Amino acid sequence: MRCRVIMGIFNRVYVILSEKNDAPLIMISSARVFSGSKNVPYAEMDVPDSTDPYAQALIEAESIVLNNLRILCCERVGLFSGARR
Repeated sequence: MRCRVIMGIFNRVYVILSEKNDAPLIMISSARVFSGSKNVPYAEMDVPDSTDPYAQALIEAESIVLNNLRILCCERVGLFSGARR
């Protein structure tokens, strides 16, 4: 839970700085916001549905960015490094 609070504060600071300087904010998120339970590939407009704590923190961060900025980019990428087996 503490991680979510810190990430929330951290992302709000970025939103404020971006708006104050009229600069775009580029957020790099992860496809981990999805549970992986669909039988077809996820689409850009699918609603995030993961209940994993890390995913919940990403979902909250995306929400802060997407709901508070005029100029933004939120990119969801696949694996950053490694994979679970």
